Amino acid sequence: MKVVTSRMKDAVNKAIKGAGFNNLIPITSMIGIKLSDGKLRLFTTDMTNTLCIIIDKVAGDDMDITVDADKFGKLIAKTTSEDIDLSVKDDVLFVKANGTYKIPLISDEEGLISFPDINLMKYIKMADCKTKLSSVMQAYNINKSALAKTLENPALTGYYCGDTVISTDANVITFNGFKMFDNEESILISAQQMQLLTLNTKEDIEVFIGKTDIQFVTEDVIIDGALMEGIEDFPASEVNAYLDEAFTSSCKVPKDLLLSVLDRLALFIEPYDKNGAYFTFGRKGINIHSKKDASTETINYVESKDFEPFVCCVDIPMLKEQLQANPDDTVKICYGNENALKIESGKVTQVIALLEDEDLDNMTE
Repeated sequence: MKVVTSRMKDAVNKAIKGAGFNNLIPITSMIGIKLSDGKLRLFTTDMTNTLCIIIDKVAGDDMDITVDADKFGKLIAKTTSEDIDLSVKDDVLFVKANGTYKIPLISDEEGLISFPDINLMKYIKMADCKTKLSSVMQAYNINKSALAKTLENPALTGYYCGDTVISTDANVITFNGFKMFDNEESILISAQQMQLLTLNTKEDIEVFIGKTDIQFVTEDVIIDGALMEGIEDFPASEVNAYLDEAFTSSCKVPKDLLLSVLDRLALFIEPYDKNGAYFTFGRKGINIHSKKDASTETINYVESKDFEPFVCCVDIPMLKEQLQANPDDTVKICYGNENALKIESGKVTQVIALLEDEDLDNMTE
């Protein structure tokens, strides 16, 4: 079969992102290549999700082979010829492009390996719900920074998708005020599953939900994965309560200006500072200074409401990461609560826990 190189590069680059490359599980380092009915399908898996990338209108003899994903992926990525021709002879895949390359087919004691296919739920039932690529990107780009990175509570490593999309690591909460799936039941989407969903190019994505599995289907991307467990452990009601927390005052400041101040301030945060710096909300602006006053800058408000003086200790890397995920140029910071700051931006709300600090207690007494 012959495929235009640009199409093959795009498809293989996406397919490789579904490979787990776990040395203990050989199939996670393989890529399945299947051609039938004019459709070339590329398969990879991490043993939780199986990804299928489809190229249509491909002419050639039917093919069902499995090869090393890393070698095949790197070869295709480095190809500069106009077309790529794939053929099989004597248990070897011949790749004709800039030159001719031979990649052994993978086999076991029973013969050549056929990569496990996906049993599409769409052939046995109607879609349970739908989502849109624009919704996926909104959740991925904004909520990703608040996901838990450790497994103390595995549920916090996923995206809670109900009436809103929520992510939290227990120190930061991001509320994204839209409904990602048009179904009644809330579900958890794993970080890897959400990342695979961003590989789509079609806006409309069909979603099929089984007892333990979930499928996302478009014309050129299929993701067959496990439903993320532990939704009962996600503290949705508790974190939602933070939306109603009392914050006595608010201000608006330019996001890029605040980020540049934090970048400079970070140079003066010492290891014993625990990443913390002081925010003093004054009448006209925020004074931000390191604990030893080695760095101090003031940002004037664009707008201020219900001003009351307030001093707090903020985790600078944590705040910076949330600001970078924030979609607006000007951010509204709500303050006055001893436990947290709240950043509001349209339908997006970010809550950031404040640091406890003995010196701060002395400053405010």
